[in-house]
This record gives sequence, structure tokens and C-alpha cells, in this order.
Amino acid sequence: HDLKTGLAQQGAPPADIVYSARGAQIAFGNRTRHVLKQARLIVVVGPENLARVLHLHLRPPILALYVTRHAFRRLLRHTSPVRRLTAIYLNQPLTRFLSLAQALIPRLHAISTVISQDQRWRKAAIDRIVREFGYAAHIIIVPDRLHAIFSAFRFVLPGTDVLIEFPDATIYNAVTLPTILLRTIRYGVPIISYAPAYVQAGALAALYSTPAEFAAQALGLIAKLHSSRRSLPKPVYPAQFRLLLNPDIADTLGLALPHTSEILKRMQEPLSVPRLNPHA
Repeated sequence: HDLKTGLAQQGAPPADIVYSARGAQIAFGNRTRHVLKQARLIVVVGPENLARVLHLHLRPPILALYVTRHAFRRLLRHTSPVRRLTAIYLNQPLTRFLSLAQALIPRLHAISTVISQDQRWRKAAIDRIVREFGYAAHIIIVPDRLHAIFSAFRFVLPGTDVLIEFPDATIYNAVTLPTILLRTIRYGVPIISYAPAYVQAGALAALYSTPAEFAAQALGLIAKLHSSRRSLPKPVYPAQFRLLLNPDIADTLGLALPHTSEILKRMQEPLSVPRLNPHA
């Protein structure tokens, strides 16, 4: 309801907001369907609700929130190419993680990640972007077996400078996380995560956006659409984000953390390509 109130305060057009309560799907009755058909803009929260709204084949434009880029593109494959549809992605762009790694870690050369079979679609994009900026990419895809997951970390950690976590419940969960964190500390490898809770558990840093920041970006987009009558823009990543650091982990790993403002300043600079030692 904060988003809906914000729309009114901004003088934006009426928008019907479809919420998901703790991931539960909302039943769309005839009355709801009629309201959505009359809306000038539909703001959908969550991938489940986006799928259900798309299934209704409504004419009003749709702005999707709290949807990852992968989920959005997957749903897009099953909808009409002429649909007026955009999104503010839930996930942070990989280049933002690379910028943070470069700002935090001296002599950065190798970047690693471990992903499950369900997330294997990430591999090609991660490999391409990491190598594009001159870093070595160590990406391991593992089956959903505890032994295989822990073996993957034993294999990848000795040759990496940083481990980047992506949302993957198969790899990072209450059972696996304590062991993963202990092993990264043992090997002296910092973790950059997507979740603040993981920083509290032992990751070095996390990049994330808050609900208030998503709402502010959505309101800004809607206000522009209302004032200029422009067509919907292309989907975008979160414009605003937060950085959370764990100084204790930095001390344990022997890393001297710059001030947060300095790190954020460095992240705004273009990614520099490291001079790699061909014999390293």
C-alpha cells in the first residue's frame, strides 16, 4: 500500500498493484479482472503474480517488480512480442559485483562461483563478462548432493581471489552455509554476496536494494511515464543499492577495508582491466 500511496502523492496515473503475500498466489476473480482491464498501468509484485497477470492477456501496460532478470526473460518467451511490459529487476548486475570486488581486493585476478544444475544458465554469461574484463573465471556446476557441493568448494577455493554468491537455494542454505563460510575463511577467500544476512553470517560484503529503493525507482519511472506520455522503457536493474561490509571478516582475511564512501566512489569508476601475468 505504500507504493500505491506514493503514486498518488507523485501525481502519477492510477495503478493497480498486484501483491504476493509471502509468495502466495492471488486468486483473480471476475471483479479483479475487470479492474485490471480498466487500469492505465498494472504494477505486479513477484514472478508468480506476473505469470498470472500475463495469462489474463490484458491490454494495459505492466511494470513488474521483485522479479529477477532470468525469471522475467523466461516469462517473456511465453507472451506476445507486442505486449507493453517492463521491469525493475530484483537482482544486481554482475558488473556491479565485479566493481565491488575490484574496489575491495588488491591484485584481483581470479573470480569464482559455484552454481547448481538449476542455475547452469548463468554459466555462459558469467564466464563471458568476467573474461571480458580480463579476469579468470572459475565456474563450477554441481548436482544437488551435499558431498558434491562441498567437493566443489574444496576444488575451486585454492585458485581464486574472491567467491561471488548468486541466489541459489541448492548451494546456499542453512545446511551448507556454515561449512562453506568456514572453508572460505580457511582458504583466505572473501565472499561477496547478494544477501545482508550472509554478511552477518561471515561473508565479506553484500550488494542489495531495499523495498524503499525499489519503490522510489518505480515511482520515478511511473511519474516520467505520466508526465511525458512516453512508451515503456526497457527493463532495468536497481538504480540504487546498499553495501554492507563485515570488518571482522576483513581483519581475519588480512584485508584493509577502505571507507564505505571510498568504495562506492571506486565502484562508479569504469572497470579497469588488470595486467595479468601470462605465467601466473
